[in-house]
Amino acid sequence: MAFNNNEQGEWYTVSCGQCTFTLPVRYQNLGLIGQGTYGIVVRATDTATGKYVAIKKLLRPFQTHIHAKRTYRELKLLMYLNHPDAQVIQLYNVFTPEQDVNEFQTLYLVLNFVDRDLNRFILQRVPFTEQVIKLTIYSILRGLKFIHSAGILHRDLKPANIGVDRHNNVSILDFGLARVASTGAHTDYVSTRWWRAPEIYVNEKKYNEKVDIWSVGCIMAELILLKPLFPGKDTIDQLNKIFDIIGTPDSKTLQEICTPEASAYISRMEYKPKANFNELFGFKYDPLTETPISGVSSEGVDLLDRLLSFDPRQRPTAEEALNYPFLKLYHEPMEEPTIETMIDEHLDTEYTKEQWKSIVWQMVEEFLPPSWILDFGLASVASICPATTYVCTRWWRAPEIYLNEKKYNEKIDIWSVGCIMAELILHKPLFPGQTKFDQLNKIFDIIGTPDLATLSEICTSGYFMRKILETSTYMSQMEPRPKTNFNELFGYQIDPSTGRTISGVSPEGVDLLDQLLSFDPRQRPTAEQALSHPFLEFYHDPDDEPTIEPMINEHQNAEYTKEQWKAIVWQMVEEFIPPSWIDNDAIDDS
Repeated sequence: MAFNNNEQGEWYTVSCGQCTFTLPVRYQNLGLIGQGTYGIVVRATDTATGKYVAIKKLLRPFQTHIHAKRTYRELKLLMYLNHPDAQVIQLYNVFTPEQDVNEFQTLYLVLNFVDRDLNRFILQRVPFTEQVIKLTIYSILRGLKFIHSAGILHRDLKPANIGVDRHNNVSILDFGLARVASTGAHTDYVSTRWWRAPEIYVNEKKYNEKVDIWSVGCIMAELILLKPLFPGKDTIDQLNKIFDIIGTPDSKTLQEICTPEASAYISRMEYKPKANFNELFGFKYDPLTETPISGVSSEGVDLLDRLLSFDPRQRPTAEEALNYPFLKLYHEPMEEPTIETMIDEHLDTEYTKEQWKSIVWQMVEEFLPPSWILDFGLASVASICPATTYVCTRWWRAPEIYLNEKKYNEKIDIWSVGCIMAELILHKPLFPGQTKFDQLNKIFDIIGTPDLATLSEICTSGYFMRKILETSTYMSQMEPRPKTNFNELFGYQIDPSTGRTISGVSPEGVDLLDQLLSFDPRQRPTAEQALSHPFLEFYHDPDDEPTIEPMINEHQNAEYTKEQWKAIVWQMVEEFIPPSWIDNDAIDDS
């Protein structure tokens, strides 16, 4: 049981801000992050890992049956959406100091720590480059694609709920207002007013995941203008400010989207034409250098125009928005996680406060920290590889696949061998990147930034070269850095009391690993050359290492239909003969 007091270890009580925390002793050095209506969040050091975490203490989680249901819903969503690579806040641990359900009044959530939220960057009033805007909006939409695939609406997207960690990775925070989508009526308390979709005002009981898409549009506009786009003082003022920008909808749209009362009211409002989006959000140029100093390209304006459609049917889904040309540099469908629709057996049930409390107690009791957290020291390693294959692939993927994705050879496998060797030494993945840019960031943390000559020969994209070499933007992911000392990182580690080797490899092993992890694939050895390295001489026997003739695939470049491929596979299955050594093994065992 995750919250079992014995398993959590010793407990202690400490004050932070105006609140008292009773925590396992592993969580130390508390610092206040913020407090809201339903919870207070502090930063803490997890002494088991040496890393910062955020701890949220829910305030009055079971005060009423409404509070209890909200507590259940937030915990349910955090548990279901827990994922290492989805741009969503991660749940590390859940616990309560109470001994049984009858005493149960306190609940703590341990989450991944993010240094800042997007609002803090906006308040600095420093214009964002288009690349930063692209990466930020891509990351939010990537997270929404995951959330919406589960059938969940966030309902409170705003800059303050977009976290940015010290590696500039974006996470969607605060699922306190989130809920499972349904065909029934919704509550009207959704999101802070300035980022709230218009259909919530004009048809408050009927909306879908497109309310989150509107909020993304508001955030994107705010990244461009460095101020909220629709800072309404009340509902009517909010609609007026929306129509100042997107124009008054036509009568047909009003009739289809609004309640009759809302449609009639808007029809009586002053008609407003749509603002010129290119003038408002497009590039603004430095008159001296003629380079963009703010705004976005026409492709960005087009995406923003669609995100801020009054008619939610005209807004793209998160998945559709990711396909827009504005985001093509980052969009990788195979690396954007989705999840099965969440089935909530308690969704439409009316429970008492005590019944909700019992359900939450059971959820806390059954919670297990996710495997990717275990990998980094919370417990023994349960699984090196997270459940999703695309994340695993990225962590062991050679850099040339990112920088010259149309041209690579067998040396990509050699890089992967280097990653595996490093992992055997360190007992954790060497390059656990969250996005392809974070992946390059982590690679260069270890092997150093390649020189310009190597970059020009290996990379096909001038953008990547500039991104790697520039440090001018606050979010620069590719800051130049020196190579890590491989001997210190991977070499023998000696027990000072016994003088014995406790981990690491010899200088020969370090040298081989250094070659395997060369940025330039031309500098990596082939598999045959690596086998001849002194580190492996004890095992290497060229006469006992099989090879085979190159495979000739007559179908390799053919464009077949699905049915033709199926017929070819059928024939292959039909003609398959078990290999002779299988028969021999069977005879030997008999």
